[in-house]
Amino acid sequence: MMLKLRIGALLGVLQICILFSFFSPASLLAQKTSKKIFSSFHHWEGLWHLKSENLPRYEEWIWKNDTLIEGRAYQVQGNDTLILENLLLLREKNTILYMAEPIGQNRGLPISFKLTSYQKNKEWVFENLAHDFPTRILYRQVEPKILEAVVSGKDQPAITFVFYKK
Repeated sequence: MMLKLRIGALLGVLQICILFSFFSPASLLAQKTSKKIFSSFHHWEGLWHLKSENLPRYEEWIWKNDTLIEGRAYQVQGNDTLILENLLLLREKNTILYMAEPIGQNRGLPISFKLTSYQKNKEWVFENLAHDFPTRILYRQVEPKILEAVVSGKDQPAITFVFYKK
């Protein structure tokens, strides 16, 4: 129930972004391109495990349709699951957004990062230069079952997470 409410809030922010998009032949080509790029996220689907000295951390991605992928980051301690972030990948016309809602941060509001760079099935870069940290999120497919995430900011060192597909 709580996840549905959070997703509703994330989708509300997306609707505001849509109001600023325009219809043109160039945007139609961009829409086809964004659809092809969005399909490259298909192999993110599933459970990814971050091996850590601390508590095990996971990212789980669920493909909903050709415009929406739901995700969450969480830790497991014994029988308890602690949700760290609710995540969404959204495609609307020619824009692909990575939306993160870190639990207990940002007054409960989602943070949007726009896809700014893409290397076919290898690397995806999302940016939000107005955000404090991170301003950039890079996902890199190192191997079919290894996904690396690098978060970085203006004056802070980058942090790398290496996830292994379960």
